[in-house]
Amino acid sequence: MNPLKVLSKLFKKHPNNAVVSELYSKMSQPLFVHPELGEAVMRSYLHATEQNYGFLQGDTERDGSGHVVRSNNVAVIDIAGALTAREENVPCAASPASYEVIKQDMAMLLEDESITTIVGRFDSPGGMAAQNMDLSDFIYASRGQGTKMIAMVDDMAYSAAFGIASAFDEIWVTRTSGVGSVGVVSYHVDQSEANAKAGIKIEYIYAGDKKILGNPHEELSEEGRKGYQAEVDRLYNLFTSTISRNLNLSVEQVKATQAGTFHGEEALKVGFAHKVGTFDELLTSLMAAQIEKDKAIMAEKDHQVTIVADESEKPTIEQALETAEKNAESFDEAARVEDLPDRDGENSDPKQEQDLGVPNPEDLPDNDGAEASEEINPEEQSEDKPTKDDDGLTAQDEAKLELEAAKLKLQEETNAEIMALCEAANVKNLARVFIGANMAIDQVREELLSLTATNANGIVNSTSVTLTNDTDIISKSWADAFDKV
Repeated sequence: MNPLKVLSKLFKKHPNNAVVSELYSKMSQPLFVHPELGEAVMRSYLHATEQNYGFLQGDTERDGSGHVVRSNNVAVIDIAGALTAREENVPCAASPASYEVIKQDMAMLLEDESITTIVGRFDSPGGMAAQNMDLSDFIYASRGQGTKMIAMVDDMAYSAAFGIASAFDEIWVTRTSGVGSVGVVSYHVDQSEANAKAGIKIEYIYAGDKKILGNPHEELSEEGRKGYQAEVDRLYNLFTSTISRNLNLSVEQVKATQAGTFHGEEALKVGFAHKVGTFDELLTSLMAAQIEKDKAIMAEKDHQVTIVADESEKPTIEQALETAEKNAESFDEAARVEDLPDRDGENSDPKQEQDLGVPNPEDLPDNDGAEASEEINPEEQSEDKPTKDDDGLTAQDEAKLELEAAKLKLQEETNAEIMALCEAANVKNLARVFIGANMAIDQVREELLSLTATNANGIVNSTSVTLTNDTDIISKSWADAFDKV
């Protein structure tokens, strides 16, 4: 059935229906609209149908005003039909999208941490100028706050609708979608002749010369025309400057379009769109991106778990220090050569002493390098009274003293090297721990490398080692330090 006839019957059936006055009052205001507005208004008012969002994978749910559909981390706002400043009551179907409700829905979704992408699905010829720029400013100010905003033009976003779409991060168009119509239009209805033919004469009683300018019952005066044009020009400058800001174009580039419309690839050429693709392709790309993001998050978590597991297998710095502290009473005692621990006991290694060039006492000559059998006369020396030198010491006593002196010198050199390494590493107070634990130089070097090569180190409260994640740099720096020492 012809929609015009349906609308006519509806109005005749309800002669006092508010729709008549509602449409009339809206059309007498400046509008950001495309000529297809009339057809879109009838579609939204006459067809009580809802969009089918079965194409969204997973469970979907409607919330907010009913124009919002959620699926996992994506939310779709349906922006279709003629646009109004506030929500309107209509005789059937859902009310047209209003700037007021769209803003409420956007604010709700932007605050929801589970939503990573908001898709505005546009199919609108435009609508009222009032509050359109306010909504555009709100969406533009919401950029870069963690939620991606994409305008999907499917199949038109003209004038006021384009003013909203341009504020999103990206604009997608299909090959047949249209965008643009960046212009302003207002109407004056002159029904004075119809009134005269019907024998109707209307006379206004008013105060203020401009109060009845542009009324529909008389011809538009020149003064009234100038007033209308001034307001249209003001809104046009505001509209074009807003589009210029949103799309990073110059105002001259926007005005050069002369309120024209552009489709598919043409929209990309003039800077009114960013990508060509269908709604399904957009959703597919969003899902693919989310899958890759989830994989990266899981990989990072696995990596962190592995690091924690590895670190948990190693003794902590505090545990290592506690063990070392048990082997040293104080730094002063450990550092003094005369008080260094005697290594003749269980820790003594005769083989190591021989490797260092220190003779074994059992192999030492009894008398200045001469064989005992040749130099010592059994008749002149008894077993209880060994031969002594001028200082009253036997050859065995001298050998022992020589061995002790060599060990003390070796320990003193080791201590000095440990202290130098710790000072170079800026952990000077650890020298007493290493010395008290009788650690070899190679062990000290390994401990120092270990202490500074992990992210989780917390070397004693009083130390100050610079931490870094690059173990290669650390190793090279330590190697250079060792060479200098």
